[in-house]
Amino acid sequence: MGKRILSMIFLLGWCFSAWGASTLNFTPRYGLISPEVTLNPESQRWLARHAVLRVGVWSHTLPPYSVEFEKNAFEGLSADYLAIVAKTLNLPVEIKRYKTRLELVDALNNKQVDLIPYYPQAANHETKLALSIPYSLAQSVLISRRQAKFDRELKDSRYRLMYYGDDELRDLLHKRYPNASLAPASPPLWAYTDTALNEDTVFWSNSATQRYLSQRGLQNIIEGHSTPYMNDVDARFATRANNAPLIAAINEILTNIPLRNAVQIAEAWGLDYQSVVKNHPLDLSEAETRWLAQHRDITVNYDPTHLPFTFLDGKQRIAGLSVELLKLISQRTGIRFRYQPMQGLSSMRDALVNQRDSLIVVSDAASQQSDHIRYTRTYIYSPWVVMTRSDSKWRSFDEMAGKRIGIYERSYYRFDLRQRWPAIDFSENAVSIDALGQLQDKQVDGFIVPYESAQYLLNNHFNDRFRVAFVAPLPMFRMAMAANAADEHLISILNKALSDIPQPTMQSLMERWIKYTPPATSTSWQSYRSYVLRIVAVAGVCLLFFLCRNHLLKSSLAKQRQHEREMSSQLHYIETLLDDVHKAKRAALRSSEAKSTFLSHMSHEIRTPLAALIGLLEIEHLGQSDPQQRQKNIDLAWQSSRSLLSLVGDILDLAKIESGHFSIRLLPMSLSDVVHDTEALFRQVAHNKGLALNVMLDIDQDAVLFDPVALKQILANLVSNAIKFTTHGEVEVALYQAEVSKPEYVLEVCDSGVGLTPEQQKAIFEPFIQVDQGTNRVSGTGLGLNICRRLAVMLGTELHVESEPNVGSVFMLRFTAQPATLTDAEVEPVEEHPQVSLRMLIVDDNATNRLLLAQQLRYAGHHVLVAEGGEEALALWREHEVDRVITDCNMPGMDGFEFTRQLRIEEKLLNRRAVPIYGLTAMAEERVAQLATQAGMDGCLFKPLERTQLLRVVTGNIASSTRNETLLTLENLAANDPQAWCDLVTTAQQQNARDLAQLQQAALAEDFAGARHAAHQLLGSAKLLRAESLQQSCLAAEQAAEQRESVFLQQLIPAVTTAVAELEALFHHALKKNPNNEVKP
Repeated sequence: MGKRILSMIFLLGWCFSAWGASTLNFTPRYGLISPEVTLNPESQRWLARHAVLRVGVWSHTLPPYSVEFEKNAFEGLSADYLAIVAKTLNLPVEIKRYKTRLELVDALNNKQVDLIPYYPQAANHETKLALSIPYSLAQSVLISRRQAKFDRELKDSRYRLMYYGDDELRDLLHKRYPNASLAPASPPLWAYTDTALNEDTVFWSNSATQRYLSQRGLQNIIEGHSTPYMNDVDARFATRANNAPLIAAINEILTNIPLRNAVQIAEAWGLDYQSVVKNHPLDLSEAETRWLAQHRDITVNYDPTHLPFTFLDGKQRIAGLSVELLKLISQRTGIRFRYQPMQGLSSMRDALVNQRDSLIVVSDAASQQSDHIRYTRTYIYSPWVVMTRSDSKWRSFDEMAGKRIGIYERSYYRFDLRQRWPAIDFSENAVSIDALGQLQDKQVDGFIVPYESAQYLLNNHFNDRFRVAFVAPLPMFRMAMAANAADEHLISILNKALSDIPQPTMQSLMERWIKYTPPATSTSWQSYRSYVLRIVAVAGVCLLFFLCRNHLLKSSLAKQRQHEREMSSQLHYIETLLDDVHKAKRAALRSSEAKSTFLSHMSHEIRTPLAALIGLLEIEHLGQSDPQQRQKNIDLAWQSSRSLLSLVGDILDLAKIESGHFSIRLLPMSLSDVVHDTEALFRQVAHNKGLALNVMLDIDQDAVLFDPVALKQILANLVSNAIKFTTHGEVEVALYQAEVSKPEYVLEVCDSGVGLTPEQQKAIFEPFIQVDQGTNRVSGTGLGLNICRRLAVMLGTELHVESEPNVGSVFMLRFTAQPATLTDAEVEPVEEHPQVSLRMLIVDDNATNRLLLAQQLRYAGHHVLVAEGGEEALALWREHEVDRVITDCNMPGMDGFEFTRQLRIEEKLLNRRAVPIYGLTAMAEERVAQLATQAGMDGCLFKPLERTQLLRVVTGNIASSTRNETLLTLENLAANDPQAWCDLVTTAQQQNARDLAQLQQAALAEDFAGARHAAHQLLGSAKLLRAESLQQSCLAAEQAAEQRESVFLQQLIPAVTTAVAELEALFHHALKKNPNNEVKP
């Protein structure tokens, strides 16, 4: 019963929709030619099933796509293209008109009609119809009065924005221009005319409609401003999303319409060449194509006085007939034209001879051919005419004996004219609007100009003062473009582009620009004499008026002085504010200096243990150590890595950068351990230079309370500098107590190096200062000793130097340290194999991270549940009692923070105990820790995760710091559990292959969200496996995806692929070295 009711409702709705539609007569223009096409099999089967092409339109007629010359007729640009489609498909056409666009779309989806002839992409963001390729190009424009003070954003509430469309368009425009008052316009010509009459009225339309309506005679009054908002308004056909065969057939027809036929259709409806879709490229040769790919930028030399071909409009932008012609060529070839203004044809020719990849846009090809200049084909033919004053009676040069005629500078015909009419003074001059003032003042009696230029000048400036007297007996003016003779490919490409432009289009350009009204006319005295006299008269009246009011101004002098006193008080207040601004500026500068100082400290503190790591690992890589030394080197590398991890933690403390304080941490430490550790770090470096590195200790109290990091940094920098500037001899490190009864110590570093002069001793502690020893100058930043002195000051000590040139140097550090007991610094050991086995829930979308954490916890004797995402983890939590949860913070879908919030809510609803939750992330930032706390986590762990810290989390004793702990490396996992190592390798290989494939596909499809996720997945595996090259490549790819840089992302894909391949090779190499660790399929 319910199904019958629904069927009746659907049938009634279909009937009402059909009743609301009216039938239109189809009246396309005659003589339209259908192209020859070959349809695919699906399109042919569609034609076999349809005997009639049912077309739907809506009541709004938008010219030129649809015009309403007759009430019940469908005609216009869209009707012409519909006729071509119907004729090619050999189908009759039935046209139904609907009141609104939504009714039309409903009729299309209900299969009452098959096709909509006009449907731009901008209107398809919700309907999701299948659209054809465009058959007419357009762009969104805001139409306003010409030269009006126009704000493209319409921020002023005085603007009235008119539109032609439905309520959906109104809502979109209101969202984009909230301050403007919206008003519907029907028909568009009404809104177009209203815009021309009112400065506060703006009409939102498209460039094709503007072009069509401008033929009503308003093109010199209004102008269009392009806008990127809803800019895809090209004309397209639309059908249902599942009607692909029909769209395929239409696209095939539109693609094969000859360009000249498309131009003819556009011109029939008042459009120009720019609205035509160019499906067929120019017939360029391979050499021309290669040249075009390497020479995209061409310099165009032009004279801004060559009206109407090249000039500057009211906004000082290049405009003119030739400029618009270059825009058409740019659209067909992709050449970018850069305009360079010059004065006179001679200067342009001189520049052209010495400059490649350039051209002159307005030149006379009838002039004598030069060996260095070649011309394109002629794009305008014009006779030369003689302009004279309107009261003259001359009809030929014979009647102008004794007169003076102006001609273009260095024109080719000047010698012939002077030879044939020697009685006439032919004066070379720059012919421009201002130069015509000479004609008005009778300094010259005529000018020789092209006929089009004369028509333009007479139509816009001097119709009542000048006239065209006669045609000059000269060869026709052949307007062409000129280029350097060596640019053969440029000439050939321009010729093909010019040949491709139909002659009706050229004629339309000529007619439009001859009638163009410029923003400004001549500024000569002759042009504005009457206006200037009127202004002078008005100014005289105004001056008399001001003189009469002068005595009134004296009476207001007292009030003015009062205002001045008030102004003085305000100025004093402003000065106070400026002083506060200067103080704030100085404080900001001090803060910036403190930041720079802190960064310089941290930079050198990181490099010292990093250099030790590289050196020790290089020795082990080359196999230059015995087993005993190898173990010692590994221990030293271990200690350096711990120190490096501690320094990285300090760098991330942004509060220290902002405040300018580097916190000193007094900890129980061993002085002898610091000295011996430093000596061990630099022993091999000294040995490589042939130096002896000696240590002398004379202390009674070895365990003291001091900052071990700062002391190690000072000693390491001093020893490094001593070795660096010592070429032979020895370097000695001495540590002794100044007095046995007092906790005062002296640390000395002595060398037999180059030494320092007194001037160098004064400057050596300044930042970026090095001792210059000519050719023996060593590399370095010069910050080491500056850091040592600053650290010494912060420790409350002083650093001194004693030195003699060519003898050596002694650096001394005196400091006070209270006795301590080393047991105070020991950390309570963590029980690796606890008596109680806990149930752990691991949540991570990265398979490698998930497997490693599971193996670590299982090795410690705990039970582990794993989940790939938040939803799966919630399901496991509901089924099992969990003791601890470790979740990744950054996961697709439900991330770690949202997962924690959902779990906390369900705990309260189900009255279950609160399980400890810890976040795990590679973003070691304070902001991430704050988000974890806000989400309800008990703590936040930062990768790389350390063994002791992980076990403390398991036992409920998480530390407040993540530094100075030993990493649980993959090598340990391989040694302790070979099968776990094999599983990890297998999972990492599979996960990396999937992530790499996803990254490649997402980058190719410009799916930036997918690419960022895949790069982040690979980055997590790289950090886990400590693959340095893969980390760098994935980090760069993730940043490129976040910034939506498609080209850069594509360039990074080979680097990521290579890094993954290198990691695979390392896996295979490790398996060969450990034959027992065979990866199981």
